[in-house]
Amino acid sequence: MNPKIYETVLKPINWVVKGRLWMVKSLVIVIITSFFLQFPNYQYFSQLNSSYKTHIPGKSKGTNKYPTLMAQKANLLKPNYYNNKFLEHEDAMMFRLSLPLMAKIFDLNPHGIFILLNIFNVFLLLLFLFLIHKHTKDKRVAFLFTLGVASTYLGCCGFLDVQAGSVIIMYTFLLLAICFRNPIIILFCVLTAAWSDERALLGSTLVYYWWIVIDNKFTFKSLLTKRLFNLSSISVVVAWAIYFLGRAYLVHAYGFRNSLINQQGIYILFDVYNNLQLSLWSTFEGLWLLVLCLMVALIAKKDWVNALFITGGLLFLFLAGVSNHDTTKSHLCMFLLLPIAVIYLHENLLASDLRKLICISSMVCILSPTVYIIKKVIYASPIFQEGLLYIKVHNYEYIYPEEIKKMHRKLYH
Repeated sequence: MNPKIYETVLKPINWVVKGRLWMVKSLVIVIITSFFLQFPNYQYFSQLNSSYKTHIPGKSKGTNKYPTLMAQKANLLKPNYYNNKFLEHEDAMMFRLSLPLMAKIFDLNPHGIFILLNIFNVFLLLLFLFLIHKHTKDKRVAFLFTLGVASTYLGCCGFLDVQAGSVIIMYTFLLLAICFRNPIIILFCVLTAAWSDERALLGSTLVYYWWIVIDNKFTFKSLLTKRLFNLSSISVVVAWAIYFLGRAYLVHAYGFRNSLINQQGIYILFDVYNNLQLSLWSTFEGLWLLVLCLMVALIAKKDWVNALFITGGLLFLFLAGVSNHDTTKSHLCMFLLLPIAVIYLHENLLASDLRKLICISSMVCILSPTVYIIKKVIYASPIFQEGLLYIKVHNYEYIYPEEIKKMHRKLYH
């Protein structure tokens, strides 16, 4: 990167991270940037309607999960069987009890749940700022990295998901599980993440990896010279055991079931193959550069044990991700690789080089459209594009010629 261009970019960043309130300023700017790039579909939010409306009459944009959440809030132990003949996505929510439990504890209605999910998204971004600064002691690195995250689906899903998805809770508690060493906190966080979305069990393998290497700063020569268990990593294993025992109890005592079991499997790879490249890109976007540099650094240092863990984990999480139609959300279970990459590179690169690398990665994230894959490609629109859509929704009859409206009616009715 041209030094003059780099210094020009750093000038406003230096102002942001200056002073005692640098984290508050950074968080506000990150959130504003996220909302500008991926503005939430507020005009589609309704606690009564079961679907979004698009500008095309009769065409649904998605399914609203609030009625299911309200039923779960009323009775957490009642299975959600919506249709025994056709497997519904809402049926899978019966094991995702963290959000309805929070709704019950705080007596939240759908609007309250939506606000809670936004709060979790803000907390997730704050945790990224805290964690990266804690391990690098570099405010600029922490700000640039979090800015990049906020420009991807990972960093904005709680703002975007007006359908009441609990994936933001999963990501937040997985990140929280590596922020503090206390085994009780780690146990609680992994369990809360798993009861928010069962895919957290995949992501928690990286929590386990984090706690067996972080004490020695990723430096051990072979598996024989490193204990694979300590209090922190054991708490992850205990959380797995408690989760599976609790799940088995719900199945046998209350008749819960995984109704989507016939819609999951490696065969889905052949259903999503046409979107696979974009699906992988949507996971980290420009931040893939950090993961790539991590792999190069591991090979350059001949750090074969960590390379084995990282490569094996990537392959495992990739296969697990493509066994589910929500490929972006599933692949994001490997998001803890991002702070792992930053910390490892911080130990092995000059501080100035690391800043440049993260600056480039974040700029790519900002410039790249935010997409996520749920069987099909879904784009998160920037605020000006959502404004145009809002005008189309409310002025459809006046904007389009009658011939086009007739064509729409033939296509979508």
